[in-house]
Amino acid sequence: MWELDSLAKSLPHSRIISFIRAGKPTVYRSGGGSHRTWMQINGWSIADSVELYFENQVLRSAHTVIVNSEMARKDLIRDTNITKKKVRLLRNPIDLQRFIPESRHNLSGDPSLCFVGSDFARKGLDIAIRCLPLFSTAQLFVLGSGKSHRYRILAEHLGVGDRVHFMGSVASEEYLPAADICILPTRYDSAANVIGEALACGIPAITTTRNGAHEILPDSQLIIDQPQDLVEWKSAIEWVMSYREWKDRCRTVAERYNGEKIYEQFWEMAKNPTAMH
Repeated sequence: MWELDSLAKSLPHSRIISFIRAGKPTVYRSGGGSHRTWMQINGWSIADSVELYFENQVLRSAHTVIVNSEMARKDLIRDTNITKKKVRLLRNPIDLQRFIPESRHNLSGDPSLCFVGSDFARKGLDIAIRCLPLFSTAQLFVLGSGKSHRYRILAEHLGVGDRVHFMGSVASEEYLPAADICILPTRYDSAANVIGEALACGIPAITTTRNGAHEILPDSQLIIDQPQDLVEWKSAIEWVMSYREWKDRCRTVAERYNGEKIYEQFWEMAKNPTAMH
């Protein structure tokens, strides 16, 4: 475990760190990317306008903005008036002790696909379900809680209701290593943690260009340009299954983002925000 409390106590009293779109911090860790970009993709409501207002406030206040992907960096710079030198890239940390290539479960299916996430609409669960009819023996395991009714209806409508398994809130590290592929057809993610976690478990992940975590994937054929393009998904899944020698290749990538090292880098940035520019 990373001792965040003790690390926080080592910070100068003048440092204020925010992990949410609120306050007037010295350092703002933007884990969600640009809210304006999300609004352009998903549409907007009054609540989104309020969220955007607070995001602009915190971005103006912070001396340093830490992002977890190049995509998020570009989105924030494009969508706001912050300067490039203010934004620093630091990838999401991966717990390499928790996520390992050893499974406690057996998952059926050829291929067995794992979807991890609770925001089903944003993460693209509907697209993941639409991939199943492309493969006669594929099984989809959904790890995460959420309103599943309409997705169950979709699966039944497509004739794959018996091949979609809603597992609820379970320990993903116990299931991911047993899957053939982690799929995340996300419509927008600054950098979804599950991509690095899947790689740490030794399995390939397929995701979209709208997920900043695609930047760490070991091969460009694991990246889908258009989230709803089922032809792209079919091709990528078939290619992954034709290779199969993934464990060492994926784990090696994950080891570059060792959690302890990433946290050390974060606190160095937090302690010396102006020294980086």
